[in-house]
Formats: sequence, structure tokens, C-alpha cells
Amino acid sequence: MRMSPVPYRSVGIAAAYSVSVTGALYWDSLAGDSESRQLSILGGVLLLSLLAGAAAERWWAVLLPLVPALLALPLEIFSTPSATVGGLPLYGVPAAAIGVGVRRAAKEWIRVPRISWWAVGLVAVYTACVSAVMVYAASLDGDDEFATSIVITFFAAHALVGFALGRWRALLLVLLLPILAVPVPVPEDAYEPLPLWYAMLIWVGPLAALTMAVGIGLRNTTARLREAPRA
Repeated sequence: MRMSPVPYRSVGIAAAYSVSVTGALYWDSLAGDSESRQLSILGGVLLLSLLAGAAAERWWAVLLPLVPALLALPLEIFSTPSATVGGLPLYGVPAAAIGVGVRRAAKEWIRVPRISWWAVGLVAVYTACVSAVMVYAASLDGDDEFATSIVITFFAAHALVGFALGRWRALLLVLLLPILAVPVPVPEDAYEPLPLWYAMLIWVGPLAALTMAVGIGLRNTTARLREAPRA
């Protein structure tokens, strides 16, 4: 009976992810309380989950975040558990799923002729920038002078992205907002103790879609005006 070959690549991805994330959780727990460090570790774990899913390219990768969560259980007994441990399955699993989906979609897009790689790059930059803004905004006070400027810049950027892409399907990007906001913690001194993903789903998302639609409409209008003299 012939045995199937050992999937060394998959084993390596699972081992590297488990060791790195578990080490980060233990370091966060043993190093003491620090909000900035916890946010950095949260972002790092989220990025590792995304990359692990993309590297594995198989849906079993969504189970990877459960491994470090189990390995970090001794922290419940011997030390103060990291705040990241409890939420690891909550945000790690979706991040890994996004990584798998993006990798598989990218392979399909490569086969499609005339694909706009500029648009793909813009979407990737949009996702990275929105994630960074959410993490940074979570550390600000409601009365911070930068809060208003961040809100204005956030919506203005959506209008610019809509104008740059110029396609109505670009509005689907807004659906990423509540997903990306799931792992972002609510500040302890927040005026409204609502999770950020809820705010993105109910208020911010619709307003972002509106501003992006304005940008798309402006792009289409200017295109028609340029073509009008030729007709």
C-alpha cells in the first residue's frame, strides 16, 4: 500500500504560525500591561493569520488560530492571560478565511485577461490603510484634536477611492469595514461602549458608501463630459 506524501509545506505553515502567535501571546501576558504593545500584538497576530491563510490556500487554515489559543491556556493558571487570547478565534478565524479567499481569488484573476492590476493594488492599499486607521483611532480619546481630522480624512479618502476606481462595484469595499473592525478593542473611556464593528455596520459604513458613490458618480460624469464633444 502506497502512503501519501507528507504535506511538508502545510505542516511548516501550521508550525510557524502556531509558534510565532503563541510566543506573542506569552510575551504579552508576561511583560505586563501596555495598551500600545497589546494593540501592536493584536495587529501582528491579525496579519499573521491573514498571511497564514494566504500561504496555505486551503480552507483548513481557518482552524489555525485555535491552536495557539489552546497552547496559551496555561496562562489562565500560572499568569495573567493576554487579552488577545480570548478573542483569537473571533478575529483570527475570519482573518485566515480572508487570506485563503484572497489567495484563491488572485489565482483566478490571473487567468482573466485585461485585469487592472492597478485597481487590485488600490484595493490592497485601501484595506491596509483602513485597518491602520481603525487601530490608531481606538487609542484616541473622544476629545482628541486629531479625532475630527481623522473622520474627515476617512470619508474624503472613500470619495477619492471611488473616483479612482470609477466602477459601482467598488461599493463592495465598504463591506470590509465591519469585518476589519471586529478585532479592534473599544477604548475604556469611550463615550459609547459599542463595538467598533457595530458602528461601522450601522453608521460609518453607509456614510462611507455614500461618499464613495459621490466619487464614482463624479468620475462617470467627467468621463461623459469628455466624450460629449467627440459625439
